[in-house]
Parts: sequence; C-alpha cells; structure tokens
Amino acid sequence: MLLKNKLLLGGGLAVSAGFMWGTLGVITVELINLGLDAFQISFIRMGGAFLICLLVGLYRQQFTLINLRQFFFLILVGLICQALSSYAFSESASKIGGNITIALMCTGPIFTLFLNRILFAEVLQIKSVLSVLVAILGLLFLVISNDISMNHKNLVNIWIGLIFGIISGFCYGLFPILARYLESVSPFIIVSYSCGFAALILLPVQSNLVINQHLSLDLIFWGALLIFIPTIIADLFYVKAIHLSGTLIASLFALVEVPAATIFAVMIQSTHINLIQILGIGIFCIGLSGLIINKNLTN
Repeated sequence: MLLKNKLLLGGGLAVSAGFMWGTLGVITVELINLGLDAFQISFIRMGGAFLICLLVGLYRQQFTLINLRQFFFLILVGLICQALSSYAFSESASKIGGNITIALMCTGPIFTLFLNRILFAEVLQIKSVLSVLVAILGLLFLVISNDISMNHKNLVNIWIGLIFGIISGFCYGLFPILARYLESVSPFIIVSYSCGFAALILLPVQSNLVINQHLSLDLIFWGALLIFIPTIIADLFYVKAIHLSGTLIASLFALVEVPAATIFAVMIQSTHINLIQILGIGIFCIGLSGLIINKNLTN
C-alpha cells in the first residue's frame, strides 16, 4: 500500500474511532436513565468486552501464556485503566453529563506528561507546558459555562462529577506509563486480559443482579452498543490507525471524540450547548493537539 493511502486510511480509522468514543457519554447516560449505576455499567462494559475477546481469541487461537511480571502489570491495567476509569467515567457522566466527562477524560495526555516527569525524569518542554495551560483554559471555559447552564442541579453533585471526570483522565493517562512494561505483549492480549481482570474486580461490588432487575430490550440495545461501539470496535480501529499512520496522526485525528460527544449529546439527548462551551472545546482541542505534536517531535 502506498504511503499516502496508508496515511489516509489510518487517519480515517482514527476519526472513526474518535466518533465512536464520542458515543460513550450518550450511551452511559441512557443506561443510567434505565436505572443502572456506575458499577453496573462498568461491569457490563468490561465483562461484555472480555467475553467477546474470549470467543474471538479461542477461535483464532490468539491467547498466550504470560509471566508473573506481565501478569502483575496487566492486573494494574485492569484495576486502574479499565475498572476504575470506567467507573469514574460513568459516575461523572451521571452528575455532569457525557460531553463534559469526555473532555475531562481526554486530559489523559496531560497526566501522562507529568507522570513521565515524576517517574522517568523526562524534561518538561516549555511548549508542552504552554499547551497544557491552553488545554486547561479551554476546560475552564467548558466547565464554567456548563455550571451556569446546570444551575438547577446540586452544586455538590457537580463538583463530585468533575472530580470523577478528572480521575478518569488520570486513569487514561496512566495507561501509556504501564504499557511501557508490557511492550512484548500483544495489544489483543492486553485488552482481553485487562478487561477480564476488570470484570473480576467489579463483580463483587455489584449491588444486585443487573439482568434480573433491569433486563429489557432497551438495556440489551444500549448495553450491546456500549460493548461494541466505544469499546471493542473503536479500540481495534485506533490500534490499526496507529499501525498505518503512526501515533501522531492517530492521536490528533482521534481528538474528534471531544466535539463528537457534544454533537451526539445535542442530537440524541437534546443537550443545550452555548457558544462559550463551543469555544472551550475548540481551545481545549488546540492545547491538547499542541501537547501531542510537541511530545511526538521530542520523542
């Protein structure tokens, strides 16, 4: 395949992955409206993804043995980057909506930047710090304007939602750090095993049986969308995009996730969006793009 065609295909897959990740907020809110809590939604997502990966892995004979060191870091990925991240995202979306939560989760690269500085003594570039400040400015526009438009909600719940959204961003940003210790493990094994560990971790904290209490056609529909669209298919598209076009192009094009989440919220749930929020989304994406570009150029 020609280089130009590979870049175009990779960019297209990254955009597609971003749009699919953008559905996560809407799907989560719909499941919350059906009576599920954050733990149940997270369990459905992780457990369902693991079962699908298990069936595919057994059919294609892709499962391999791992050593104790890899086992330990896969548990950490499952605990923090899958279970805690999914729970924090769902909890945040239930308090402040999916579009704001998506933006907070996308602060992951900012946490990665500072974690690399703390853990690996990587030098902080001035351009990276400025990009972080621009991204934070965009978030402030987004959050403050959203706070005004949600003044009928309890202020405590709004702050709880913001905190859980930031936690989901931290978990997202920690994944590249833990992935350093899993370089010899295939992406399929990482996704499969970590989702399996996450499901096992989430199982004991289920307050009741999800299926028995809430089973309906709507639950099956939105649950299936949660498992396939923003989880399995989006991840596969993104991994393929990185393979075809590299991390820089894939990361930049996948940022469509942030405006996509807002578009879906407006179209499906009639969420009110004002000009300040749109401006905040734009500034946030510019800051995050600058951070990603500078990080890749430095590396």
